[in-house]
Amino acid sequence: MNNKTSNFGYLVKFTKAEYIKDVVKNKLKASFPHEFNDPFDSLFNLTDQEITEIAKNNKVSIEYVKFHLSLFQSIQITSFINVDPISHNANLMWAHYANSGKGIAILYDFNEVKNLQTVSFQKVHYIEEKICERELLETFYKSKNDNYSKFIEIFYSHKLNIWSYENESRVLSFGLISTIVQHFHQFIKPDYELQADLFNVRHLSINTIKELSSVFKEKKFNHRVYHCGILSLESRLNKVVLPIHSIESLFVKTPKPKKIIMGWNINAKERNEIITYCNECDIELTQIELVNNKMNCYNEIMVS
Repeated sequence: MNNKTSNFGYLVKFTKAEYIKDVVKNKLKASFPHEFNDPFDSLFNLTDQEITEIAKNNKVSIEYVKFHLSLFQSIQITSFINVDPISHNANLMWAHYANSGKGIAILYDFNEVKNLQTVSFQKVHYIEEKICERELLETFYKSKNDNYSKFIEIFYSHKLNIWSYENESRVLSFGLISTIVQHFHQFIKPDYELQADLFNVRHLSINTIKELSSVFKEKKFNHRVYHCGILSLESRLNKVVLPIHSIESLFVKTPKPKKIIMGWNINAKERNEIITYCNECDIELTQIELVNNKMNCYNEIMVS
């Protein structure tokens, strides 16, 4: 197991410049596992046969297993990198996550992120072989479903060694899950198949979710509403409504940024917008420029 540590005292979020409006409001759009660039990171790749066998082995329904799979894939993950954005170690981060130098790096105090409330902070551990999701799920059912936190800690805080250069930490949040599950507490018999369908809204764009959320506010929530065909999300979610009263369930709250660093390729319009927002919110702002030297590092310049 390769678990690097760093003396760099910040956690960094590399992202696109277009998200600056959320950043200065101290929030970030959290990601779902299917949005990651690594197909082996935090995803369940189980066949229908494996799901059937898991259900049979643990004397639960197939719908119950699919419910948990959909639930676990709806956990929201916000990734932070413990790498100095000015160093040559950040080259791949600027390329992969900050739109090839057109984006920004947001610096947060490590302890302020670690101590966030209502979320789970996890330092990523790097391993040689991928965790077997079937074995982990079988262990979960054998524990009588009581060990959610341990299951989540194991599955979402381990990545393959090839990613160790990122020195990643994660904030796990449960906004979408909480919003959906809380509406089923009023029912004596939970509808696991329906809940699993509702979790599939994670595949929709944020603009679509905003539209559906605003429509849902006009409707009275009850069990019958689900079967009335009020909204059609997509073919796989036909005749299912979206119980999200606030788009905020898709975001995670963050501390105030300590500094924002603009990439060398940022366009003039976005650069001016970021300068305005940072001045209004009293956030330190710099920009990096390329330096031609043997160390392959950057030069940081102040922006006012």
